[in-house]
This record gives sequence, structure tokens and C-alpha cells, in this order.
Amino acid sequence: MLLKSEISLRIDVLSVIAARHYEQFNDELLCTFLEQASQLDDKENHQGALFSGFYADLVQIPKLRRQVLTLLHSPERSHVLASAFKQLFSQTRG
Repeated sequence: MLLKSEISLRIDVLSVIAARHYEQFNDELLCTFLEQASQLDDKENHQGALFSGFYADLVQIPKLRRQVLTLLHSPERSHVLASAFKQLFSQTRG
């Protein structure tokens, strides 16, 4: 699976996946995509901007909104996603 490979830790690859293949996102793929976005964000020191940009774009897509919001509140989400969401909302509070 492309999303679980090292090549997906590139902004251009994640951008193409989000723009062209979001309709294929099931819960597992969405989770993996956002985890990769968070890891790339940390790796390239974007300070949450990359993750928050993908989150903001995906949550606005009606087909994905419920999935994204469910993942946000899921107690089973990974530590990577929990940290990314925490950073996202700490940035929006100021």
C-alpha cells in the first residue's frame, strides 16, 4: 500500500492522494493518510501547518466530514493522531 511506504512521506505524494483519491478513503485509509501527514509535518518541521491544512481540506468534503470528525473523537486513534489533533487545536486557541 502506497500510504504505508516511505514514498508517501512527501508533500507532493500526499497532495495528489488528497486531491485525486479522497473518494477512496475508508476509515483505515483516512487514518493512515492523516498519520503520514502528521509524520511528514514533524519530519520537515512544518509546526502543524501541513497536518492542519490537510485536516481543514478533508473535513470540508461532505463525503469525508463524518469520518474525519469521528476519527478526531475516537479513543482508539493512534498516539500520532492524538498528538497531531492536540497540536491542531492548541494552535487555533492561540
